[in-house]
Amino acid sequence: MFKNTFQRLLVTYMVIIVAVIGTLAMAMSQYMNYYFFEQKKRELQSAGKSVEALARKYGEDEISQGELVQAVNTAGEVAGARVVLLQGENLNEINTPDRDGMNGDTRDGLAEDVKEVLKGQTLVRKKYYSSYMNMYVVFVGVPVMIDGQVEGAVLLFSPLDRINEALLSIYRLIWSTAFISIIIASAVIYSVSRRISRPIENIRLAADAIAAGDFSRDVPVEGRDEIARLALSFNYMKNRLRQVEQMRKELIANVSHELRTPLTTIRGFIQGILDGVITPGQQDRYLRLAHQETARLTRLVKDLLELAKLQAGGIKLNPGPVDVAALLKELAEEYRLGAEKRNISINVSPGEKIIVQADQDRLRQIVLNLLSNAVKYSDDGGEIVVGAIAEEAYVRIYVRDSGRGIPDEELERIFDKFHRVDSSRDSASGGTGLGLAIVKELVELHGGRVTARSRLGQGTEMTVEIPG
Repeated sequence: MFKNTFQRLLVTYMVIIVAVIGTLAMAMSQYMNYYFFEQKKRELQSAGKSVEALARKYGEDEISQGELVQAVNTAGEVAGARVVLLQGENLNEINTPDRDGMNGDTRDGLAEDVKEVLKGQTLVRKKYYSSYMNMYVVFVGVPVMIDGQVEGAVLLFSPLDRINEALLSIYRLIWSTAFISIIIASAVIYSVSRRISRPIENIRLAADAIAAGDFSRDVPVEGRDEIARLALSFNYMKNRLRQVEQMRKELIANVSHELRTPLTTIRGFIQGILDGVITPGQQDRYLRLAHQETARLTRLVKDLLELAKLQAGGIKLNPGPVDVAALLKELAEEYRLGAEKRNISINVSPGEKIIVQADQDRLRQIVLNLLSNAVKYSDDGGEIVVGAIAEEAYVRIYVRDSGRGIPDEELERIFDKFHRVDSSRDSASGGTGLGLAIVKELVELHGGRVTARSRLGQGTEMTVEIPG
């Protein structure tokens, strides 16, 4: 039915406002109608009782007939009504002069009403049509009681024309005010609806742009309400999606490159053997090289699967008490033989027994990756220092080498997938570029953090902090 949120909000609010204002206007109109008729009824009843009291005095000879007539005329002028006093055995009339078209013989058209009043009943009729007066009136009949007996009746008639004219003026004021209020409310509602719907429309357009691959469109943030916070969250999500998309593209490019290089090498070796370019005496050497490339492919796939599991939360830790000092000594001993071939010394910083709650296998994997990197990037004849320090809330493990160091602009990216400071050296050593990314995921899985400090020409220090 409605094409957008703006139309739905506008129509909904307008229906509510019109219903509320219309109901209030109708209620006020009904109240004013009731109030005016009640007011006139009370005026006529008051005038009727006043005339009835004077009629009793006249019946008791306390006032003269002239005074009674004068009182009847005064009551009619004050009440704005025709007053008819029926008294005596023959129900003689004393009435006010004809006014507002109200004339004629009262008994000709009100015989039944007069009978009711003469029985002692007080009659009040609103919007009463008097056939003998040929108009609508407010009619009040009050019996004249003398010594407990009905001795006459006071009849009062007030035309509705004046009441209707006053009510019509009030109705015009009420409904014109209601109409103006609706117009003003409509302008306010239009503005509010547009203000509410505009950010939603902007979010929709930005979502369409993202679906089309365009991450450049930001949603304007207006105000501090829920919709503004939604716009902020959407912009944050869009930026994260852009980063993920960029990482996805880089991952595809890097994986493609990492797979293509060894596959191209292996294919070249096989093609050379098949074409006879590689002699039988050389085949053994090239087959060993092909075997090394397949091993590199295996490591790459294994590291990719490992990293994917870590990022997807598919790896659960099995924490327990780990003697960090003993673990560092064991791993340093494993790497010492390979390091000594390049005259690289690996020293474990002396320290007391340090126990940390961690997954021993994963902690071992973390340190092995750091040691592997340190050996790989250390110059021949260099030194690597491995150690651990127990802090108040965590255990800090560090691996420090004396290599060439890492430029400051590279430090922020060394934990990214496939990022290499020295691509040629890393590829030659068989690295996949995923080791530090795996280290970062494993450390964060323990609730810790990993950092790097480096100075060109002086080496690099990798620090892992594991909550104790």
